[in-house]
Amino acid sequence: EYHRIYRTVLSMMENDEWMAPRLDGAARVRKHPLTYWMTRVSFELFGVSVTSGRAINVFFAALLVVVVALIGFEYDKDHAYGFNAGLIALSMLGMGISSKFLMHDLSAAALSGLAFYCFLVWCRTRRRGLLLAMAASLTAGFFIKGPVVLVVAGAGIGSLFLTKPAVRASLWRSKLTLLLPLALSLGLILAWYAYVASLYPDQTV
Repeated sequence: EYHRIYRTVLSMMENDEWMAPRLDGAARVRKHPLTYWMTRVSFELFGVSVTSGRAINVFFAALLVVVVALIGFEYDKDHAYGFNAGLIALSMLGMGISSKFLMHDLSAAALSGLAFYCFLVWCRTRRRGLLLAMAASLTAGFFIKGPVVLVVAGAGIGSLFLTKPAVRASLWRSKLTLLLPLALSLGLILAWYAYVASLYPDQTV
């Protein structure tokens, strides 16, 4: 699949196409576009190479490690706890393998974790900007991997909802505050799909 990502991005550059990933002249409407957009930006800035493509995954691998450490610190204010959590994430075999290839999974995991971390901190601080950051992370993740990002982040939020009465009470009290950023996120996702579908109603790969 990662070979197709490179080919798709090169095809987009050749045809100066941004909105929809294209491969062999056909729009890949069913493929989520953000990985292709980021790869094209990297190619435009640093040149077309495997290294500039892999740099995206290296960035998200680092982000995932940092997010895991921050989540660990949020659960236990001992800095060593969060630091060790980040080191465990860094030492996983899948981290080393996935960071070498331009794929969707690592970036989706990092953005899912970031969304969950924003929610955790919001539960403690009630800062509305964190809800916007959570919605932005979910939107970006959706544009990379689709609904699985909502499932991964939602599993953590659902676990807190089921086990923490204080979280349930907070969510109920703040339901309208939560709905606005989520509605904006959903609106952006649907707007992209509607626009691309109107351009390429019959072209899917």
